[in-house]
Amino acid sequence: MTPDPLFRRLVFAQVLFGIIAFCMAEPGGNPALLLVAGTLAALSWYVVEGPSGKPLPQWMIHMGAFAAVGWLVFDLRREADQVVLAMGHFTMWLQIVQLYGQKTNREYALLLVLSLLQVVGASMISVSMLFGVILIAYCALALFTVLLFQLKMTADRVREWNRTATPRRKHTPRPKPVFGRGHRWQFRMTAVTIGLVCALVASVTFVLMPRRPARMGAGGLPFSPAQVGLSQTVRLDSAPQVGNPTPVMNVSVARGGQPVGGDGAGWLMRVYALDQYSQTTQQWSRSVAVASLDHEVEVESDGLTVWFVPDGPNVIDMDVTLRTPGQFTLPTPYPYNNVAGPRIDSFTFNPVDQQVTAPRVKGTLRYSVRKPPSRWADVLAKGYGELAPLRDESLERFRASYAHGWPEPSATRLRDEAFRVMGEAGLDRDIYADHDPRDERIVRALALHLRTNYEYSLDNPRSQDAINDFLFDHQRGHCELFAASLAAMARSVGMRARVVTGFLVNEYNDIGDYYVVRQADAHAWTEIDLGERGWVAFDATPPSDVAAEHAVDDGLFTPLRELYEHLEFTWLGSVVSFDADRRERMMDDLSSSVRDAADDRDSWFGTIVNWFKMLPKLWRSDRLAFIVSAVAIVAIVVGIGSLIQTWLRRRKRLAALQLTRLPRKQRRALARRLGFYLHMLDLLERHGHIRPAWQSPAKFAEDLVGLDAERFSPAVALTEQFYEVRFGHRPVDMQRRTVIREQLRALENALSERRRGKEPEVVAAT
Repeated sequence: MTPDPLFRRLVFAQVLFGIIAFCMAEPGGNPALLLVAGTLAALSWYVVEGPSGKPLPQWMIHMGAFAAVGWLVFDLRREADQVVLAMGHFTMWLQIVQLYGQKTNREYALLLVLSLLQVVGASMISVSMLFGVILIAYCALALFTVLLFQLKMTADRVREWNRTATPRRKHTPRPKPVFGRGHRWQFRMTAVTIGLVCALVASVTFVLMPRRPARMGAGGLPFSPAQVGLSQTVRLDSAPQVGNPTPVMNVSVARGGQPVGGDGAGWLMRVYALDQYSQTTQQWSRSVAVASLDHEVEVESDGLTVWFVPDGPNVIDMDVTLRTPGQFTLPTPYPYNNVAGPRIDSFTFNPVDQQVTAPRVKGTLRYSVRKPPSRWADVLAKGYGELAPLRDESLERFRASYAHGWPEPSATRLRDEAFRVMGEAGLDRDIYADHDPRDERIVRALALHLRTNYEYSLDNPRSQDAINDFLFDHQRGHCELFAASLAAMARSVGMRARVVTGFLVNEYNDIGDYYVVRQADAHAWTEIDLGERGWVAFDATPPSDVAAEHAVDDGLFTPLRELYEHLEFTWLGSVVSFDADRRERMMDDLSSSVRDAADDRDSWFGTIVNWFKMLPKLWRSDRLAFIVSAVAIVAIVVGIGSLIQTWLRRRKRLAALQLTRLPRKQRRALARRLGFYLHMLDLLERHGHIRPAWQSPAKFAEDLVGLDAERFSPAVALTEQFYEVRFGHRPVDMQRRTVIREQLRALENALSERRRGKEPEVVAAT
């Protein structure tokens, strides 16, 4: 194993691995950056390390570094709150630039540090299971690279020392590393051992110091949705982005206590209720007046009941795992819910638009939505009395303005169109009445008119008045235009209406028994105030077109995709969301399991625990028997330890005699005959001369002769005897045994005389 070429390849692989990991960790992934950066990094190997490769001049490397700094400034000015992303891009470009330059150990160390910083940044912005797998592989590669870097630096230092000691104008050959037999296995075992120890320490640290809910600072990475589902505004003059498969949440559903799923039926999950429309910007948003009425409510043991859900066949309970970092407004199936979360002590609730917001926590957020136990009036009396004046104030304040009315002159044209449609259905309405018993029929007629006479399309031609142009000119548009047009016509005839953004839930994972909601499932619809029934959802978008757009791909690889997504969901639930509460529950479960096993006297564990419990009683009843038993146990343990020690010593002796690969019968016979060689090794070891395990007996004897030929000549003779017996199959007869005994005595005398500071006598030839 030559460390230098292998090390260069590993550094290159580590840099590529870090680039791939960071591009995958970016929100939604960044395949374009991966393609550009990965191509440039891969090309550097051919440019620098290829057959005719040559590093770029240093001034070009400096220019590239300045360009990377410019990119960093551009990133920070474009998105000031995306500090981690900007620094990740900066380190990525620095690594790519450095790959094209001349590399010494200093540059290699810089590459390793930059790559590590980039992966650390990626781990701050990704909770994906796939990134976790990549991170584990990266750590293993980095560990092997760092260990090899130590060997390379040692070889470089030896070469530098040789160059210093070599006279001028003399060539200094590069030192050739000397590796013993089995060095590859030893190196790999060292790397594996260090890796396992680090993994064990990391696992223990993870369990003992779980994640804690924390607010994200200015340098965090709040999610920036590109779709209507998680957007707090709806712009009608721009087309929505579709097709993003990133999961937003997983939903387990039950109806009447029975699990629901896989029947093809879907439902809407609302996120934001938008009551204000600006004709200037053509944008729906949540009004500031409504947002000012957000009220923080402490959560009781049975959760927060924010309104009453009437009984009916469509009332469902659900457990939601919100997987989108930075998303804190909770998606719910209707405006009225009972919401509870294990990591949530309080909610921010608005009684006007029924929007529920959880405190900001890192990682995934899990909560449940249940049918409330009682009506709103009962809830107020049970502990939410502080919301009563707020509710009365809000209703009084917004009775005339909230989600009501439409500005002229557009309202007149919309009202005429609405009355025309209502007239065809035999309906009418007083535009000054707050509510009308026929309001639901009126809204259904308006929605049916839009579904049957207008075309669904993602194309959105720019206009000065998107709603009027959609209704009277183009008659084609996306779901936001259908929702906005229904709300506008309902408002024009005196109803209260608002646009709601959220998701259409219809994709079921059969492996995990839950629904998967993706960003591509984003949708918009309308909520109408029907008086005593409250706010009711109406979707005016053609259902066939919505179903086609949100259809689930049921292809050949669907089971594999469901399996991967279920594994990732498990990863998020058990690893990413691991906090102090989850650790406490895990420890309680473990304690209960241990107690149950200890109480079960039929199991081996229970038998052992019960025996230890009986020890004090045994000591009191029969001390002599107890002492005899204890002595017997100690003797058995010592005996087993002695057997293990003997076996290890025998293995060491067989390895020293090179007998490990022989059959057992031959090993025993040769081990007895070659005992003199082990005696020689023991003599030498006592005087500081140890034969490495990888070194052959002949090479060891040669090295001893190099130290002192006359003193170690008996060792050479004994080594020759070893080879004759071991490989020449010579018998150890009386004559050979006498010669070996004399040589061992001569070696012992030579070593003892040197130890006492005396030189062996030299007999001069006469």
